[in-house]
Amino acid sequence: MAIENGTLCYMPPENLKHFEQDIAPLMGFAGSASDKIICDHQPDVQFISFWKKVNKHFPQFISIEDGKALSPGSIDQIIPWGWSYALKHQLKHLIPDLSPEIRIPEVSSKEFRQFFSRLTSVRIAKQLFKKQDRLPSIAHQPSTPKILSSTDAVLDYFHNHPQGIILKTLWSSSGRGLCLLRTKREFEQAKPWIKARIKQHQYIIAEPLLDKVQDASFQFMIKHDGTYEALGINYFDTDGSGRFQKEYFGIPSKIHSHLPQDDVWINEISALLIESMQELNIHDHYQGSVGIDVLFFHDDTGTIRLMPFIEANLRYNMGLINLNIKKHIHPDSTGDWQITPFKNGEWSDFYHQHMKKHPAIYKESLLREGFMPLTPCHPESRFAAWGFIKPI
Repeated sequence: MAIENGTLCYMPPENLKHFEQDIAPLMGFAGSASDKIICDHQPDVQFISFWKKVNKHFPQFISIEDGKALSPGSIDQIIPWGWSYALKHQLKHLIPDLSPEIRIPEVSSKEFRQFFSRLTSVRIAKQLFKKQDRLPSIAHQPSTPKILSSTDAVLDYFHNHPQGIILKTLWSSSGRGLCLLRTKREFEQAKPWIKARIKQHQYIIAEPLLDKVQDASFQFMIKHDGTYEALGINYFDTDGSGRFQKEYFGIPSKIHSHLPQDDVWINEISALLIESMQELNIHDHYQGSVGIDVLFFHDDTGTIRLMPFIEANLRYNMGLINLNIKKHIHPDSTGDWQITPFKNGEWSDFYHQHMKKHPAIYKESLLREGFMPLTPCHPESRFAAWGFIKPI
């Protein structure tokens, strides 16, 4: 939303603003004690103590005003959840003193907005499609996204995919900017939205709906020297509208028995995704975290297959946070976590109730079992991240 807006004075909607403030501490799992994290909510002592027991030492929490007041030259790197024109402007005094190899995107340019739109995902998908014959047997990429510029073109695409289609705007994330169409009635109801989005962005992206079984993502890091590192695969759930619901530390039961016994398939797909990004010189425009959403689905024969590319998120994402949290979970345990909305004061009650009812059990300085708070206890929090750990 901030990228699409493209102005210095962008302000998120009130509910999204609260979400960002309350969930910001999750970024602390990607940092170390020597770092600083801009976050309005200071963590409580009980939260810090909980994670120290598994040797997780959080960065120093500072406010956005403290961030603006940092001395030029006092930091080596800026790692936001995602870049925008407004954020770069807020921290502009720090950028000239960063090391030359730290490239900050030219966020005010038209090219920046295009690069961080879903058009880049379309390009990567098409590049990967050329490598169909090199995919492992579990993977299958039935098609690539289509760019459509009229309501009539959307209707034709819909008629050619009787199982349904999904429409995506150029800019959005976390389930926003999506429209799922399965019936003619849904298409008619969505016509005004389709026309408005095409008028706003000139076109819209369309893909066929698949018979989804499980969401997942491949995680990568593009380093400042242009090299790519594969970080692994992550499993998560979204609702029917594509909104984030839950992250898993292990393999979800509904696909576990259908996966190969080793990780060769993960390495092969990771290599092909890296190759596709390299061919498009993604590293020349962006360095940092990349989360590529994928999808396990039933094919026409009912076999569970992996769609190896749905969308690329050129930013920090819940999947990378999950992989960092997983480092503190005992290998003989499993579990999941979610983000829940709360009314004022409810998170504090929930937090203390579950810390008492399901106390954490540790083994070898790792979490073995119990309730796990992932954001601090703050009386004004409207959103909070939390989960449970249990032995396998």
